[in-house]
Amino acid sequence: MGGSGSGKTTLLNILNGNIKPQKGELLINGKNFVSHQEIKSLIGYVPQDDSLIEELTIFENLYYMSRFCYSGLTKSEHTELVNNLLIEIDLFEVKDLKVGSMLNKFISGGQRKRLNIALELIREPQILLVDEPTSGLSSADAERIIYLLAEQVTKGRLVITNIHQPSSDIFKLFDKLILLDKGGYPAYEGSPAEVFEYFRQKTGRIDVFKSFTKHGYFIPEEIFRLLEEKKLDDYGEIVNERIREPEEWHQYYLNEIKGKRKDVAGESLRELPMTNLQKPNRLKQTGIYFSRNFKTKLGDYQYMLISLLIAPVLAIILGYFTKNTQLNEAGNAYYLFSTNENIPSFFFMSVIVSLFIGLIVSAEEIIDDKKLLLRESFLSLSKSAYLHSKIFFLFLLSFIQTALYVVLSIIILKIPDIGIKLFLILFSLSCFANILGLVISALMRSVIAIYITIPLILIPQLLLSGVVVDYEDLHYSISSPRYTPVAGDLMASRWGLEALMVEQFKNTSTKKCCTLSKRK
Repeated sequence: MGGSGSGKTTLLNILNGNIKPQKGELLINGKNFVSHQEIKSLIGYVPQDDSLIEELTIFENLYYMSRFCYSGLTKSEHTELVNNLLIEIDLFEVKDLKVGSMLNKFISGGQRKRLNIALELIREPQILLVDEPTSGLSSADAERIIYLLAEQVTKGRLVITNIHQPSSDIFKLFDKLILLDKGGYPAYEGSPAEVFEYFRQKTGRIDVFKSFTKHGYFIPEEIFRLLEEKKLDDYGEIVNERIREPEEWHQYYLNEIKGKRKDVAGESLRELPMTNLQKPNRLKQTGIYFSRNFKTKLGDYQYMLISLLIAPVLAIILGYFTKNTQLNEAGNAYYLFSTNENIPSFFFMSVIVSLFIGLIVSAEEIIDDKKLLLRESFLSLSKSAYLHSKIFFLFLLSFIQTALYVVLSIIILKIPDIGIKLFLILFSLSCFANILGLVISALMRSVIAIYITIPLILIPQLLLSGVVVDYEDLHYSISSPRYTPVAGDLMASRWGLEALMVEQFKNTSTKKCCTLSKRK
């Protein structure tokens, strides 16, 4: 327990291995946490912020976690395991509700917190670390969460949680208290029931118990007032200086625990408890990741609608404006592909569209999952399996988008002969953009940074494609009358456009729309 900024969350992150301690060792049963990575599978960590998949239901969130943890179970056994846990945490009746976001809620804050805890309980950790389990909850929901954690202790688990200002009823449920002062200094360690006597002895005040209680109820936050009690000046006014600084309380703490703790380093203690985890192999992990990602996207109706409509809408817009319809002598409109001088412009814009769509559908894929990946790091799952599942899904989506774009383009502009090759070229560009988007998503720390980066990638693709500015007219330091500049060779837009123009010129019966010039 400690005030804001006292290092409670940092301490939990050290205990779960997310932060490496600057000095000292973390030992579990006498074994060093850093050198024995198998220990990580024994630890469950519930962060303060939700790490749930909002587009999935309560049941589906737990079901996919179960599949990652126990590869030897059948589908019905996974279902039974999840249902039993849902009954235990009192979420069975609402298991088919979507989790939803904090702005578009389908379940309450207390239900979200219980689901967060259940995602760790399903793999049966021996040590459960919970960061601020009551934060933002009503008093009733907070008590319910603490009672749930107390039940885990009766099942043989070690539960360590941090808390800011617990109620009197919640405070009484804890077996042991570590009190942190500002700067992360431990000020007390021991039974919560003995905290009154401890502070009475250290302060010499006989009114400590009275100051800690109100109408017969213990007020835990009064501990912080005593820790941070201010001095009075000669006029009886409170000054901004503590009676006892954190270092002084910490020295009291060190004197109190001196000789009470054993040095367990190097001792031969009990072996680490066995874990029931049965991780699936890399191929199965890829399948589970793909299935979960696919179902997540299907659950986001807006994402799916926009993703499926963007390609055909752009095909209709580009096809309409580049379809050079003419009038015959009788005044009737007619259209011939061979006389359409806008086809090179259409090909160029098609290249840019493929790159653009490929980037925007992939640019958020990894950054959106970072909290989830941090939670699942305790399972030591394959990173390559995760990446392959993302790539397979994005390639499938790009396949559908490119097919819709090409079919509508052929219908509108009556493009002959090269339909399949047009599809393959544009699909290749989309796949390249998918991979590039994943790289951006992995490197950037915010969504805003991602969408600022995308124009920085697309604008050079436009400028150095050889269409907007001829290579001969570029800055003298990179231009050449005979050779394509290296900057142009690095642009996917240049290669995509060249492939389309060459195929159109070489393999169609109507070549008038395209002209070629040789350049090494």
